[in-house]
Amino acid sequence: MTSPKAKGYGKWYPRAVMTNTVDTDALATIMQRNCTVKKSDILAVISELIETMQDQLQDSKRVKLNGFGTFKIRRRLSLVVAYRRFLRALALRQAQALRQAQRPWRMAQALRQAQRP
Repeated sequence: MTSPKAKGYGKWYPRAVMTNTVDTDALATIMQRNCTVKKSDILAVISELIETMQDQLQDSKRVKLNGFGTFKIRRRLSLVVAYRRFLRALALRQAQALRQAQRPWRMAQALRQAQRP
């Protein structure tokens, strides 16, 4: 429970509620209905988009999809006591990022993490 002294105490804030998940295949089906491009071509473009975005994000670049949003890799680091501990944590995170980069099916997860504030 929030403290009565808190700035937002007693206030209500809107929140988006997700009711379902649409995967790449479903998106391609919907897009095929709306235009003359084949579903296989749409899936190929989406796959290439994901690979290209992954490469650019790994090169420490932002990816902006006009009309949709901007993606970037961002990590929150907790306060560390010693510099050596910081270096170990950084090396561990870099190793985890490399492992994720080698698994293309984990790209969606990496993109979601990149969007988090």
